[in-house]
Amino acid sequence: HWQPQHSADMIRLMAQQGLAFIAGAGIIENIDVLEFSPEVRRMLDQLPVLTLRETSKDILRNTLQRQDVYVKKAQKLNQAQRSAYYDQQLFCLTPQAPIGQSLAQDEKLGQLHDLVPLFEQVLSSLSQHAMSTQQLLKRSKLKISAQQFSEILMVMVWAGYVHPCAAQQHPQMAVKMNMWMHEQALPWRVIPECATAISLSS
Repeated sequence: HWQPQHSADMIRLMAQQGLAFIAGAGIIENIDVLEFSPEVRRMLDQLPVLTLRETSKDILRNTLQRQDVYVKKAQKLNQAQRSAYYDQQLFCLTPQAPIGQSLAQDEKLGQLHDLVPLFEQVLSSLSQHAMSTQQLLKRSKLKISAQQFSEILMVMVWAGYVHPCAAQQHPQMAVKMNMWMHEQALPWRVIPECATAISLSS
């Protein structure tokens, strides 16, 4: 216990317990197109096993510590399930979303210069009402796949401006939880539309 382990060894050990590696816990770690050049991505795709690919990514990123997600009975979505997700899962803005502001100097999104106008367009669209990946893609008029556009949305989730909408909302529970956190002087606020809490200090 409490001994450092290599990520490849952890993937193998967890597999022995019936748990499959799914992704890194940080959203941005799973969007290779934003982290690596096309040449590097082609090299990674040619590596024969998962543990070697993840080790290579650690070296390329100079990763010192990882946080990963494992699940039981992992199953990949088929095309119909993917299409349903892109059509049905709605996204909304978080309270700290900078609507109507330039993102050119934004600490996170401003680094992706070519995508800044698209980020601003997505924020403007979502300020009207929640929308799905397909709806936002149609508005953007980009000639890319829903999967590619989904990765752009995930970057905005990572930045803290966009969040998936909850299938069910419990506003009364959120009110009670927010009252309790205020009494405890905790810098958090529950957002019922997202079924999560956000930091007020971020």
